[in-house]
Amino acid sequence: MSRQLNVLHLNAQSATNKKIDIEQAAHDEQLDIIMLNETFLKPNKQFKLKGFTVHRHDRTRAERGGVCNCVRNTIPCLVVSKSPSNSIIEWITIRLPKILPSGEDLHVASVYNPPSTKGIKNNNNNNIKSNSHNNSKHPNKQTRSIVTGKQIGRAHV
Repeated sequence: MSRQLNVLHLNAQSATNKKIDIEQAAHDEQLDIIMLNETFLKPNKQFKLKGFTVHRHDRTRAERGGVCNCVRNTIPCLVVSKSPSNSIIEWITIRLPKILPSGEDLHVASVYNPPSTKGIKNNNNNNIKSNSHNNSKHPNKQTRSIVTGKQIGRAHV
């Protein structure tokens, strides 16, 4: 069966405090993948979302930070890469095997590029587009999300 793959990306600024809202959005929007930045989770802190497998990469070298990808339990996936623990830019990449109509795998990455960095470069040494948005709760703080990619059609979910 092919249908649209529904994905949410959220700069959570504490996944624990937003858990009920995230679960409600997952239900209301029939989400398949939830990508969270600034989870503020630590390895000793449990975090589960009903109906999802949670793949985390917690920041251990400092406070806050952390990224995770949450995938609906019915969709097989594997973690394929995580940023090194000493990296300023944090990421976790998952692979959804043979989910595209072509039978190809889909890789999904949650990347957090802290405001203290001056932008990141891709392998061709070109700037990757980074959007900054004002945070209404913290007007002096900027959040940034990496936006790349294209519409690739319906997935097999």
